[in-house]
Amino acid sequence: MSDSVRAFVVALAIGLVLLIAAAVHDRRQRLRAERIEIAPAEPPSDLPAPPPPGRRYVRRTAAPFTQEERNNVEEWQQGESTEHIDARLADAALATHLGPETCILHNALVLVCDDRISDVREVLATAKRALDADRSLLLVAPSCAAAVIELLSVNLHAGSLASCVALADAPARARVCELTGARAVSASDLRSDDVPPAALGRARRLVCDHEGLWLGSAET
Repeated sequence: MSDSVRAFVVALAIGLVLLIAAAVHDRRQRLRAERIEIAPAEPPSDLPAPPPPGRRYVRRTAAPFTQEERNNVEEWQQGESTEHIDARLADAALATHLGPETCILHNALVLVCDDRISDVREVLATAKRALDADRSLLLVAPSCAAAVIELLSVNLHAGSLASCVALADAPARARVCELTGARAVSASDLRSDDVPPAALGRARRLVCDHEGLWLGSAET
């Protein structure tokens, strides 16, 4: 075989190798592209968001009223030693009973706030005081942050601290102070953790729902 023929054969072989390599590369690229195209799509953005864990837990643990319990509450609400306050339960997550959603507490410490409760840290010391005294806790304020309600509801239904948040305007808050012996505190007092024990009122029994707050006689 002459040198020119040998050179032609070698060049042809190299060209075939390059063509095969290019074809393999193109095929790999196509397969890679196909894999990208069939990757799972993002979940639809219009699906409803799941409820917070605390609220699911609350819905499972709050029990419907029995007829006997409902009769007992209604009789107590109509009693001469019980007063109705123009306030409402801050959130159904704080309900201890369902049908209607109602929070019933006994032997409660009462903290009345002139301003919005905006942070969990503002009520931690008072909550701990109630827990250490083996009492429940009633917070009365014009409004309350969702994070505070969530924390209290989880503790309520976990059985660690029974608590309630009632939303009320200034005249209603003043009446709660008169009935329970509480002294209203400001937002600055809450933020500085300067709520003296003497500012806390006491209630033997309370019932709160979306129609009002009922308080019995103050505990002495």
